[in-house]
Amino acid sequence: EINDWGRGKESIVIQAIKKDDGVVGEAVFAYDRNLGEIRPGNVQVNPDHRRKGLATQMYKMAESYSGLKLIPSKDQSSDAKSFWEYYHKL
Repeated sequence: EINDWGRGKESIVIQAIKKDDGVVGEAVFAYDRNLGEIRPGNVQVNPDHRRKGLATQMYKMAESYSGLKLIPSKDQSSDAKSFWEYYHKL
């Protein structure tokens, strides 16, 4: 889902859906075409589905859509910091 808020700013919402479990992950990204930036906002993956590559795939999809590399959020949980350490090595 892509929401265009005008003035070149969009939010990109990507959901991970498993056939039997429904939505198991969701990521919201702030995309500013004018600044050429995309940043993760709220990213959640169901604890039963973590460490299976869902967040990685949602991040890759956001980068593919925008054509930009994601910039880490300045405000991160300990899980987010661990994820970014891994993601930057890809």
